[in-house]
Amino acid sequence: MNPFASFKHRNYILYSIAILLMFLGSWMSSAAMGWLVYEMTNSVSLLGVVAFCGQIAALIFTLPAGVVADRYPKRKVVTMTQFSAMVVAFILAFSVKYDFVTVPIILTISTLHGIIGAIDTPVRHSMVVEIVGRKDLPNAVALNSSIFNGARMIGPVIAGWVMAAWGAVFCFFANAFGYLCAFIMMVCLDGSQMPDVQPVKEDTKALFKEGFRYVWSEKTIFRIMVASSISFMFVGGSPTIMPAYAKDVVHVGAAGYGWLMASIGVGACIAAIIIAGCVNLFDRVKVIMLGSLMTPISAIVLYFVPHYYASLVCLFFVGFGMMLYHAVSNSYIQETAPDDIVGRVVGIRTFCMAGPAPLAMLLIGKYAAVRGCSETFLMCGIATLIASIFMVILPEAHRLRNN
Repeated sequence: MNPFASFKHRNYILYSIAILLMFLGSWMSSAAMGWLVYEMTNSVSLLGVVAFCGQIAALIFTLPAGVVADRYPKRKVVTMTQFSAMVVAFILAFSVKYDFVTVPIILTISTLHGIIGAIDTPVRHSMVVEIVGRKDLPNAVALNSSIFNGARMIGPVIAGWVMAAWGAVFCFFANAFGYLCAFIMMVCLDGSQMPDVQPVKEDTKALFKEGFRYVWSEKTIFRIMVASSISFMFVGGSPTIMPAYAKDVVHVGAAGYGWLMASIGVGACIAAIIIAGCVNLFDRVKVIMLGSLMTPISAIVLYFVPHYYASLVCLFFVGFGMMLYHAVSNSYIQETAPDDIVGRVVGIRTFCMAGPAPLAMLLIGKYAAVRGCSETFLMCGIATLIASIFMVILPEAHRLRNN
């Protein structure tokens, strides 16, 4: 299988450039914001509050965004969200540059970005099938994951170097210009090369019910979504406390913090490249099962080896396992769902992953402030491992045995 099959589509080339620049700037900004907040306040709890503000919008907006994806032209919606994110990013950058940034401003900016992202994510994900078609969809999803995690790998490292040399403000401007470039790429997409998908016109309440009925009827998808929710809440939310872990546990500065964040991306990026080239060679459910075990076990091991280089290795496997689980399950869900309902299904999946996360991030910040960062990783890993065993491993092993 050609690992770059999706690049034969001109629109996908533009789309991939857009998300690369957007993700790269976002990861630089995210790393810089966590470091800036911890430098300003020295509060682990406040790191959880900032993450809470960035994620709470998912609880409110991702399900309606799934309806938006099925009802309105996706390209226009994504173009609007990229423009809105650009404006908010420039506001943050200038507030830091001219030294009037405060914690309330950071919380407000984080909330606004969360709202925009909650609308953008399900629409942008469900747009991919219109760009490349169902045949190349698994490859495109894996490539998107490679791009996301390549940015996750590079962005925090660059942010660490930039913060150490020139300060966090340059990371925030990089984020703003990343959104500007993404907006331009979305405008340049050729609408004539995308299928004329007729927007769904039914009543919004009926659309919601249809989406939930479909997910409930597909038991494998339902279980994957529940396990994804718990995984994203705990292991996925634990990097919230990484600035404190870097400073207080493994005793490194901004550059070392950047490498800790990047190691998750390195593992995820390598896994995504493997998936892109070999996605059709393995049973996808078995790959999902492997990832659902690797992620929490790696987080648990992190508790027993609180040293910098050992932490890099553990976080590498956290990222590798998360990518096996989330990328393959994402392509499995999108391929399984019918065209006229895929937007709502992706919206429900996004809600399951990001909706409960705000409360979990608050709790993670509070728990880390009382019990320490290492024990927080341990508890997050145990909670995720239990969910994986009962929602994915045991049911799917039983199903495979019966087949």
